[in-house]
Amino acid sequence: MSDWNSQADILCDRGFGFWLRRAARAHVDLFAWIVNRAKLGLTPEQFPIIAALLARDGQSQSQLCEATSRSGPTLSRLLYELECMDSIVRRRGEGDTRIKQVFLNRSELGHERASEVIAEAAATMLRDVEPSDLEATVRTLRRVFHNIETARKVDAVGFTARWHPDD
Repeated sequence: MSDWNSQADILCDRGFGFWLRRAARAHVDLFAWIVNRAKLGLTPEQFPIIAALLARDGQSQSQLCEATSRSGPTLSRLLYELECMDSIVRRRGEGDTRIKQVFLNRSELGHERASEVIAEAAATMLRDVEPSDLEATVRTLRRVFHNIETARKVDAVGFTARWHPDD
């Protein structure tokens, strides 16, 4: 590990954690601003579900939980709201009726505009970012996430006490 990212530096303005939090907050704020300005009739909380379904329609609810980083109960509430708005349709899985698949209601004309919103946000966020830099960043973030999740799981089964979210 390099000196710039050691010990307390990880929390200061030069550190990884600081910039990760700033970028995440800016990302949320940007999407909220763009979604509200687009007048799609969606909340910033609902929009990632539509975006995930635009990327891959027909996902199961558990796949959508993973894709949107939402808990099951939160996702269920948001899906109910979107269903009431006729933006999505839930259907039982063809091979396994215990699974509910979620589909965009293609009669809704707002989906084209939602695709434009995604493109606008991506263009804003990734301006002057080289594809190789983005790929390296994603690889790094996946590794950091994996390390944290591994530490949490190990701690949960009692093998080590390296990480506590309340500390």
